[in-house]
Amino acid sequence: ILSFVISCKLLTPDDTTPPEIQLTIAGGNEISRGVTLYLDINDDSKIDYVSVMIDDTTAITVESNFDTISFDVTPFADESEHILYVEVADKEGNIGESEKIDVIITEFPGWRIYNELDMDWLAAVAVDENGIVWIGSGWKWDGLYIFNPENETWNHLSIDNSSLQTNYITDIKVVDDSRVWLANDTHIIQYDLTKNSWISIVELPKRSETSRDPSAWSIAIDKNFNLWIGTHPRGLLFYNHIDFIPVYLDGGRVYDVVIASDGTVYGAPDEHVIFSISNNQVVNYNYFIGKEADFTCIAADSSGNIWVAIERYSGYKYDGSQWEEVYPDDIMCDPMCVTRDGILYTQARDRGLVAWDGLEWIYFDKFDSPFSDRKYYFDRNYYSSWSISAKSISEAPNGDIWMVAGGKLMRYRPSLGGYP
Repeated sequence: ILSFVISCKLLTPDDTTPPEIQLTIAGGNEISRGVTLYLDINDDSKIDYVSVMIDDTTAITVESNFDTISFDVTPFADESEHILYVEVADKEGNIGESEKIDVIITEFPGWRIYNELDMDWLAAVAVDENGIVWIGSGWKWDGLYIFNPENETWNHLSIDNSSLQTNYITDIKVVDDSRVWLANDTHIIQYDLTKNSWISIVELPKRSETSRDPSAWSIAIDKNFNLWIGTHPRGLLFYNHIDFIPVYLDGGRVYDVVIASDGTVYGAPDEHVIFSISNNQVVNYNYFIGKEADFTCIAADSSGNIWVAIERYSGYKYDGSQWEEVYPDDIMCDPMCVTRDGILYTQARDRGLVAWDGLEWIYFDKFDSPFSDRKYYFDRNYYSSWSISAKSISEAPNGDIWMVAGGKLMRYRPSLGGYP
């Protein structure tokens, strides 16, 4: 009789538990160029490979160094939302997935380019307290565009679907919340977006039966919510919601008007004399008499300095005691925006956006920005000097800078890249 003793080893079944992984994106959910991902895997010694997925496409696969993954997202840069996550495979073939994260992949760090808007030159841009962007179409005569960056929706108001009197918007100023004053050829109009209500539609006073009626070219709102209106050819008008009061008529027209932090009103007419109004006293600054060009832009910074542009070929700063020419020859000074941090944004001839930080001029075409590509330059670059003031740069309450350049609405967020 043969007897056999069979020795058996109990085999442990393969582990079918998928790897667990946590994913963090350096710098937040708006990404461009080189991106770094931080991975936290429960036991990375057992990991075979990690694949980074953008939507349904594998962006990169790595087989070592699983703590961080750096790669270029430029092939996916289309200014829109994507889903980013990682797939992790262990040596036993189990696949784990990280949480899927919504990301926006942009062409340039810190910038969004919104291609929905085919805006012509001479746009007026303002951003209200809710972050809504208001765009007047300028010479395109296409009315008013309202853009909500949060859900990326557009609203278009024109004479065909609203109470606008004309489709030519020259200036936009925020009152509070999402309530604005609009200026156009013949009227000033107050509109509340939240209530979808046209609060005031006020026709500018006629000059006479035989002369040209005034057009509103610029508006400023003082602390009492009264309006100061730069017009052509009437000059500067004060509007207290009841009457229009002529304030400064010598210049014939006032391209731009601004109110400084101390309440002083500054105006830029076309007679080579900047003027100010404080406590009902008018002061003319004759420093510019003899200069050939007209004024086009004026701005006030948080330190009380006044900045002016002369026909996009020269610019000056007034510190309360004297005027000083501070712009290089290639700075066009128009459009112009001074932020709450005191940074001045304007444009340079043939170079696009520039910024003055109080120490030096910063040219954005030197950085990885849209202005390294000529197609995104401001549309006014080559137009003649009769053009009225463009107000196509504006700061949002969160510090974002919005502008119309290259026919597109663009947003710059300094915290995401570039300068400053």
